[in-house]
Amino acid sequence: MVLVFDIDGTLLDNSKRIHLIDGTVMPKEWDKYYSEEMAAQDVPVRGAQAAVANLIRTLEKSPAKPYYCVLTGRMVKSAEFTKKQIE
Repeated sequence: MVLVFDIDGTLLDNSKRIHLIDGTVMPKEWDKYYSEEMAAQDVPVRGAQAAVANLIRTLEKSPAKPYYCVLTGRMVKSAEFTKKQIE
């Protein structure tokens, strides 16, 4: 079993910067959206981290151990920053 989790809008609330890429601002400002300055405003989605942790704990007790991964469209240069955000 493989569990896949997205970061922006799923584990982290990106609502304070989504306007930069949702068509509200034209042209879309992808570089600004993915900047650490803007991403630093993201906060955990309420209950998401606890739900993921509970799901993983529950499934680890099953005979088929789950594999899980976190996917994102964030740039590689923000990997370390992002890891700290979701820990």
